[in-house]
Amino acid sequence: MIRVFISYHNETDGENAKLLCECLKEEGKIEPELALERDVAIENAEMIANKIDSCNFFITFYTTKGKESVWVNQELGYAFNHVKQNRFKIIPIYNNRTDFEGFLTSESHNFYKGFELNEEKPEETMKKIKKYLTEEFGHSIKLDFRIEDRVKSSHYFNTLKAVIWITNISSQKIRDATLDFVLPDISPGILNITGNSKFIKTQYDSKILPEFHSNKIKSTNNIKRINFLLNDILGLNAYEIPLEIEIPKSLENQNLLFGVYVNIPLFGTIYYQVKMEKTGNTWKLSEFHLSNNPDEKIKINTK
Repeated sequence: MIRVFISYHNETDGENAKLLCECLKEEGKIEPELALERDVAIENAEMIANKIDSCNFFITFYTTKGKESVWVNQELGYAFNHVKQNRFKIIPIYNNRTDFEGFLTSESHNFYKGFELNEEKPEETMKKIKKYLTEEFGHSIKLDFRIEDRVKSSHYFNTLKAVIWITNISSQKIRDATLDFVLPDISPGILNITGNSKFIKTQYDSKILPEFHSNKIKSTNNIKRINFLLNDILGLNAYEIPLEIEIPKSLENQNLLFGVYVNIPLFGTIYYQVKMEKTGNTWKLSEFHLSNNPDEKIKINTK
């Protein structure tokens, strides 16, 4: 269940906050919690703090008037302590980004860019927020892939330097995630990918890095698979894993298409499609996308 705390100024944003709450409730896996009708009672403050402590996302109506609310600013300040510890994301709803002050101007912490409030059709904004939340928790691992440079060239192979970014967007530690590269195995050359655990880098100052193991599996039907096992990927953390891609010179005049499966026991499997093409003497990543169809079959070929 995705727990969402909604902070707002009742007099100016109360109706839109309630509209957002109702919109999120339509999605069965989202549990929204509106900030209470606040007063000075300490019991109320403690209850609000406890609800912020247990949320996965903190949404604040940081509108032109809302940012003047003492409660909105105190709740935002309390939430910022959690952001510093990478426990959840803060998502602002605003009229104008130039209204951002204080913590929200920080680029060094886990803030989402937010959503501009459509004042004429606020329900459109609420739908966008719901879509974002469901997609973010649809799978807790996101990938980014890039080719950096050519490392070396031999008589048979060109070796490219590449990097894969692995980001855990959930607040919980992920264990036993696997990356499954499905590559073309075409005679007389085999596309090959290798990685080295010694070069894993984290975006954060973390003492825990995921263990990194690889296993090559020869397959039939002109494909081969290379599995990478990752353990202990911290919540709201990102890791950079350098890779080397060996491309047989027999394939260098063709576009290369291969796939990457990401599997996590609790979240299931998602599939990325990768396409590389050569322009002049340089290999480029022409496409890297998350498949919209979870049942999509492996697409492996050269063309």
